[in-house]
Amino acid sequence: MQLTLLDQKHPEWDAESWADNLALYEGGDKFRKRINRFLPMNPMETAEMFANRCAHAKYRSYIGSIVDFLTGSMFEQSFSANAADKSALEEFYTDFRDNCDGQGTDMADFLRARFVAAMMAPRSFWVCEMVAVPDLPEGASLADFKREVGTGSLRLVGVDASSVYDWKLGSDGRYDWVIVHSLECDRADVFGSRKMVTERWKLYDRETVREWTLVYEKGQRPSGAEAVAVESMQPTPHGFTSCPVLSLGFPPGLRLVERLRDAQLSHFESDAALRHTLRMTAYAMPYISSDQPNQDKPQRMGAGHFLMLTGGAKAGFLEPQGSAASLLATKVDSDRQEIYRLAHQMALGIDNNASAVGRSAESKSVDSKSSNTMLDAWGAAIRESVKAIYDLISAARVDGKEWTIEGFDSFDTVDLSLLLEASLQVDSGSSIPSPTFKRELGKRIANKLLPDLSAALKEKIEKEIDANVSDEPDPLAEEMKLAREAAARVGAPPLGAPPPGGEV
Repeated sequence: MQLTLLDQKHPEWDAESWADNLALYEGGDKFRKRINRFLPMNPMETAEMFANRCAHAKYRSYIGSIVDFLTGSMFEQSFSANAADKSALEEFYTDFRDNCDGQGTDMADFLRARFVAAMMAPRSFWVCEMVAVPDLPEGASLADFKREVGTGSLRLVGVDASSVYDWKLGSDGRYDWVIVHSLECDRADVFGSRKMVTERWKLYDRETVREWTLVYEKGQRPSGAEAVAVESMQPTPHGFTSCPVLSLGFPPGLRLVERLRDAQLSHFESDAALRHTLRMTAYAMPYISSDQPNQDKPQRMGAGHFLMLTGGAKAGFLEPQGSAASLLATKVDSDRQEIYRLAHQMALGIDNNASAVGRSAESKSVDSKSSNTMLDAWGAAIRESVKAIYDLISAARVDGKEWTIEGFDSFDTVDLSLLLEASLQVDSGSSIPSPTFKRELGKRIANKLLPDLSAALKEKIEKEIDANVSDEPDPLAEEMKLAREAAARVGAPPLGAPPPGGEV
């Protein structure tokens, strides 16, 4: 195979743009290493001044907080893979879900990483690999498969989108073939060096996998014009009935980072300009105005010195009026708000002050609806990807299972303060008189307060709530209800309300 053919990229491939998105998401060193791509050099600005401006620029990743918030909401619940026939090899699928990559990673955690990766590029990829592909005769039984392969033979391997050079989708929505590239610069042993580079291209099609390898010294890669022929291994069956490369992708309207990118960069540029302006004008400049010629001996100013002026001379300080800085500060805040408006996350963009805390429960509830709309659409795509994994494995195992995936369709983005407020109203008997409602509300509050608990502990808490919330009416709540009704009849202010004319 010619090197020029192996290096061809799909028209959608744009590794630099995807790396920019990842830097905007992660921030830190990853962003700083690419800062020249985000902060333009001003006209007539010297290289030294530009380098100084870049060194003092600070980046705050609002994209990162929004993506993490939505990812946490997406994977706060679990999912289930169900098959009509649950009799055969259930242990296999249980083990696979608990350790889907051969390194102890739960499938939910694996999907979480793929979901975040799909925010950086149009789609994220992974390969389903069969560690040991058995040479089974035609018509082999499930027992033969289990004996030859074992439950630890399958694993999912995440692939960076920039490593997937080219692909072709078939009419059935699955890949006809995919080329995956990798580059290694490993030491052979502790006494070796990293001067030798090994590049590999793997071609996965619907039946086989084929690999090309190129080894060269660092900095000495053959140019494409030389059309180097790269040796390859013979095609090897990968053990699946279709291409084992799967992906998770979203339509353009749901590619969150792409939609927020310009607003995030506008905020960064404005913030960098404000910081530079404040740093360059933070110190007032002294001056002396005089109609006398300059003295041979310069005047000294500062602690421990005094300044003697001749007749008609005046001393003062030059300092900016602050108009430019004030405009920049306004633009920085406006850009920040625009990021959240574009993400349909107004609740996240409101300052945590008295006006935000005092918003009505109805307003807070409305804020969560845009999040749920996006989460529902993303959840549908994730369910399809999970089903593709299980269908691929079932076909390879010849177990005849037909899968349905449940989950990623019920999200709790309601503000915690709203839940607590509702809980107080329930406890006081002023809300819905339903023990079932009270139990379910308690479960949601517990899950919001302690989202990182294990599934076993969450289940235990839910059982304790079910056991300890009685179906009998709360005597205190009943008394409070009767007292409010009596107060209403005589025209008295509601219990707990401040007296007329002032606060309590």
